Amino acid sequence: MEDSLHRPARTYGAAGEVGTSADELRARLDAFRREVEGDGGALGGDDLGMLIGAVYAAIHEMAFGSYSENTDDLKTVAADIQTMGANQQMGEELNLIEVNNVKKMLG
Repeated sequence: MEDSLHRPARTYGAAGEVGTSADELRARLDAFRREVEGDGGALGGDDLGMLIGAVYAAIHEMAFGSYSENTDDLKTVAADIQTMGANQQMGEELNLIEVNNVKKMLG
């Protein structure tokens, strides 16, 4: 059985990995957004091109808004996992103190 005091470290590590994933996703999303915005005139300036462009822009904003919210949610999850790790570590430390107190009382 693994040492219980290592579990908080694993929880902290998971929080860091989720946070890193969110940061990487944000960077890739921002890069993709810049790439897509660079294609602004690709649909042409006629009525049909402008109509397609308007529909495309609406879909684009909705999709990027959703991706952005999901990335923010991942950062929140990472912070929550970090808090869980801190609580877990505090609990493990308090348990260790109590076990040592019982050992002292038992002699």
